[in-house]
Amino acid sequence: MSLELRNIGTEWLNNLPENWKKDRLKDVCEKIVGGGTPKSSVSEYWENGNIIWISPTDFSKQKNNKFISDSERKITQLGLQKSSATLIPKGTVIMSSRASIGEAKIAECDVSTNQGFVSYIPSKKLDSTYLFYIINSHLGNYFSIIASGTTFMEISRRQAKLEYIPLPPIDNQMEIVNYLDKTCTNIDRTIELKENQIVEINDYFYSLIHEKVTKGLNQSIKLKSTNIECIGDIPTHWDIAKIKQKYSVIPSSVNKKSKDTEQEVQLCNYTDVYYNDYITNDIDFMIATAKDNECEKFKLNIDDVIITKDSEDPSDIAVPALVKEVQDNLLCGYHLSMIRGKIGNVSGRYLFWLLKDKAIVSQLHREATGITRWAISQRNIKNTIIPNPPLEEQLKIADYLEKTADKVNKIKEKLQAQIDTLKEYRKSLIHECVTGKKQIYKGSGGE
Repeated sequence: MSLELRNIGTEWLNNLPENWKKDRLKDVCEKIVGGGTPKSSVSEYWENGNIIWISPTDFSKQKNNKFISDSERKITQLGLQKSSATLIPKGTVIMSSRASIGEAKIAECDVSTNQGFVSYIPSKKLDSTYLFYIINSHLGNYFSIIASGTTFMEISRRQAKLEYIPLPPIDNQMEIVNYLDKTCTNIDRTIELKENQIVEINDYFYSLIHEKVTKGLNQSIKLKSTNIECIGDIPTHWDIAKIKQKYSVIPSSVNKKSKDTEQEVQLCNYTDVYYNDYITNDIDFMIATAKDNECEKFKLNIDDVIITKDSEDPSDIAVPALVKEVQDNLLCGYHLSMIRGKIGNVSGRYLFWLLKDKAIVSQLHREATGITRWAISQRNIKNTIIPNPPLEEQLKIADYLEKTADKVNKIKEKLQAQIDTLKEYRKSLIHECVTGKKQIYKGSGGE
């Protein structure tokens, strides 16, 4: 390990209060254990199981909870015996050692885990919640920095045992915990309120999208029924159509690995679409190579709409992005389909907002097929039914939603900045308390 990383791992232990010690985790825990997974093919290990078996999915579902007491799947006593899973007691601090390295929770009852965790069973020298705060303040982030691996990054149990932590007397640990529990609860409550505001804003905006792409901007206009549940009523002068009637759908199959290459190109990839509403020249596209005919076939144009066509999570299918700017030789990349208007009376900008409408996209989600990876076919996309207003109205609706989105995003960015500030304050406060920079005394409520 580099000297720089070692310094990151030890500098927080400098200048501790005189009556505090520092000790290795292995010396202040009764045990530090890993986890395991019983063979999924053996039904006796799983059927009617009653032993909680925690996986990363369970951690993510209880993201803002300090404690964990349940799991989506459970194992039997035989499954526990026939795997490397261990039954760990209430009060054990469970830390993710793989995905989201360094995230920690406290077991609220006896549990087991899969192999993606390191679990600390504290001795009488160490309070569980104090260790939870130690991991949240510094140690978890440090573990994520020094993690290593080939197929995935991981912090080993050996590494997780050897780190030093600041160790005040046990009564002082309890005082710190009591103070942080009260203070962090208040901070977390404020964070939750602001996160709920963002959720409410998103819900409002998505309902607005549906209203405008199916009813238009004129609230007093006469409507007619489409008899299509996901669309509902539309203005009387609109019609409905399948995407294939108005647009060309081209699933990308560009071959960047081809040895017979003629020129260098850039690929707009899955993540470029998934994380961006608009494809612009500001995005750092992946460099690849391709043949001339592929360049022409999959070259992107302004006003094209790109959607994700497969994913491990079916809800991530049919996420759209609108091409607003293009560079030379920018191609539509893997796991994507591009949709391009084939006549002069449709707008990609309007289609983009249509595909932002959860009701419209539900048609594609229903048609997705797969087991470990879900996908929609070119046929599914082509046969998706959409409302079709005159081009002038399409452009006005797109203008309105783009301007509204700008306002909504500014409000959300402001709220998110406040949330980030609160989280940073919370982290720094915990750090000050568990390193003795902020002295906590019994009954004082603080310094």
